[in-house]
Amino acid sequence: MRLKNFFKPTKGKIAVLIILFFLAIFVNVVTARSRVAIQKGIEINELKVKIFEGIETVLFYPAYLLAIHIIVPKTHVGPSGFLWISPVETLLLFTVMIFYWYLLSCLLIFVYERLKKIRKR
Repeated sequence: MRLKNFFKPTKGKIAVLIILFFLAIFVNVVTARSRVAIQKGIEINELKVKIFEGIETVLFYPAYLLAIHIIVPKTHVGPSGFLWISPVETLLLFTVMIFYWYLLSCLLIFVYERLKKIRKR
């Protein structure tokens, strides 16, 4: 498979990208709620938390690592101790995440097509 065909948008790749986007939102919300519940002392299923944290790691951290070299030198710590980034840097991070999720969807479709070819033999 040529690189041009690998990155060429198809309906399947766009559909997987959209699924990854909504999965990322869902996982982010569930993980945040689980962390709040743990802080409040509410007992929850630890396995569920670990599974969602693992999915969150796969979906978010590689994109963060790609954008961190551009964003971190320009950030400053606000009065509450949080890092403040500009709207342009937020847009950059979101763009890097979309490109990463598209690459992930291309890889998933590529593996699916390879497995389909192997099964036909």
